[in-house]
Amino acid sequence: MVPAVLVGAMVFYASGATTHGLVVGPAMFIVAGSIDALITVPVLVRPAGGTYAEFYGDPGFWLVGVEFVCVVLAYWWLRVVPRRGESLGSSLDGPPKTSYEA
Repeated sequence: MVPAVLVGAMVFYASGATTHGLVVGPAMFIVAGSIDALITVPVLVRPAGGTYAEFYGDPGFWLVGVEFVCVVLAYWWLRVVPRRGESLGSSLDGPPKTSYEA
């Protein structure tokens, strides 16, 4: 799964997007889970006697979800944040602080 998630992250961020990895990773996992509901479960799991509950209740499915998020977050930290010219700490602290003179 790691190569597929990396390719997805590279394609998404190639357009210049800077969306946080903790937003992109879960979004990619939701899309993959939806495709599983439409294709994988009816075509592969149900004919073998499995159910949607068994498929989505399997800890391995959720481990893949954690993997999605971690891989996209790592890609974002290593490739996108440096491209934006920020340090890791500043990107996690929110918007830059400004001082206002009265």
